[in-house]
Amino acid sequence: MLVLGCSTVDLRPKKACELTRDAQKSALALVAKAHEPFAQHATEVSALRAKLLQVQSYAAEQLKNPRVDEAWRVNLDPHRDLLSGLLWKWER
Repeated sequence: MLVLGCSTVDLRPKKACELTRDAQKSALALVAKAHEPFAQHATEVSALRAKLLQVQSYAAEQLKNPRVDEAWRVNLDPHRDLLSGLLWKWER
């Protein structure tokens, strides 16, 4: 006798990874331009910040993982030496 079953696959972590990778690509492309005047890239920075907040919001709502929440809180803090800190310093 052969019994087949199926289970549902939670796609939320996969989508969170895809959103994060997309934001990472945008961030890397923008960081490569950080030696140029901020004003030339202000629109791109705003778009990246919006994208990062979108990923953070998705992760918080869908994944409900305190470690992920804390990682995003640290990453989005402009007073840390991470991406948001770099963008904040570049803008000043």
